[in-house]
Amino acid sequence: GDECTAEEYMRRNYAAVHLSPKEACRRIREGAERAVRRAISEDFGLVRMDPPYERVTKFRPYEGQPWPTLSVESHPESFAALMNMPYDPKPTT
Repeated sequence: GDECTAEEYMRRNYAAVHLSPKEACRRIREGAERAVRRAISEDFGLVRMDPPYERVTKFRPYEGQPWPTLSVESHPESFAALMNMPYDPKPTT
């Protein structure tokens, strides 16, 4: 809203595609069903991840923290332990 007038905003969104909630639900359900059927019939395999594990998270600016921050953590042997570690965001440079 603040970056353009109502008229500019209306013209900018002429190409947007809007679906009714019922149609959106139908399409989501169909896509999910296709994905499940494909997962049953195909071998997706597993991606092997070797330690050490590292998690990098970028946080957007927000009220009280007006600059982006980055949190980087690692664990020498456990992916589950890494995902349960607290975040330690620091300002990006």
